[in-house]
Amino acid sequence: WKSQKQRMYHGQYIFGYANSRMVFIIEGKEEKQQVTGGYIGHRMHNVDMQRLQDEIENLKSEGFHVLRTPSRKQTMFELARWSEKIAKEMHSGGLTAEYTYAEFNEKVKEIPHGT
Repeated sequence: WKSQKQRMYHGQYIFGYANSRMVFIIEGKEEKQQVTGGYIGHRMHNVDMQRLQDEIENLKSEGFHVLRTPSRKQTMFELARWSEKIAKEMHSGGLTAEYTYAEFNEKVKEIPHGT
């Protein structure tokens, strides 16, 4: 979670909060991912159902759109719909594309460590 969010925050830092949209995809049903002891996914991560729900709420409060899907096929469908929504925002002037991918990567290198 933390490393993925940190990378996404870099985009938010460079583009500005109002000019960025972030989506966090959660795929699959949590109930089917429970293992011994009630943990979700691998036991070493110490994520139980309550912690997962808390983290999802934190994502929302940090400006992420949370996209929950039951399968990869559904993920592609929902991500395409979300992308269309973002494209409409760009065409209406609500968002602006300021950098190429290479330029963005150069800007990321300029971010102060720990930001």
